[in-house]
Amino acid sequence: PLESVGDMRLVFVLPCALALVSSPPRMASPRRAMSAQSEDLLGDPLSRKPSEFDLNLGRCIDRLRADVPEFADRELHWEIYSPAIELVEPSGVQVQGLPAYKRIHSSLRLVRQLAIDHWDVRYQLRYDWVRRSVIIQWYSRWYLKTQTRPVYVDAVSTFDLDDQGLVFRHRIDTVVLNGRRLDKPDNLASLLLERMRQPAEQVPVLAF
Repeated sequence: PLESVGDMRLVFVLPCALALVSSPPRMASPRRAMSAQSEDLLGDPLSRKPSEFDLNLGRCIDRLRADVPEFADRELHWEIYSPAIELVEPSGVQVQGLPAYKRIHSSLRLVRQLAIDHWDVRYQLRYDWVRRSVIIQWYSRWYLKTQTRPVYVDAVSTFDLDDQGLVFRHRIDTVVLNGRRLDKPDNLASLLLERMRQPAEQVPVLAF
């Protein structure tokens, strides 16, 4: 027999305490556990380090933006080009290899020094993610020392990138000389020299 009310409290409290101590721990939610596991496997996408292609792509765009306004006055940033670069015009492959590509630009700079009083250029640059190509549409005016009217040369240049992000092909897709599209254009230096031998003509302002 129970001797006091305190004993009755003890009878009811002890089983409840034992039940709390011996109850198994609560299991984590399967959805929450799966989410944590996925985070461990995938990681934070923003923490992914840029690849070699990403770094070279950014460098290529920066160098082209710096080179286009001055390509007739100084050396280009050659580190963005592959040693096996091709220069392709509408008539087909013109030059192959970086040394030959450099000679084309050297001839243009020579013509600039000898025959051109001054020149200017505007351009628009965009990147094609599907084709991995930097596309530049540029509009230029060349003021020959022998003529008063400028020569207008507009073109679309496409720089194709390889797996490392280097330019392996430079395609000249469209060349417009004084408002007329050329089917089989020569390089820019040859075009300017040819214009020196011809009389000046009235040319509509299309690019500026």
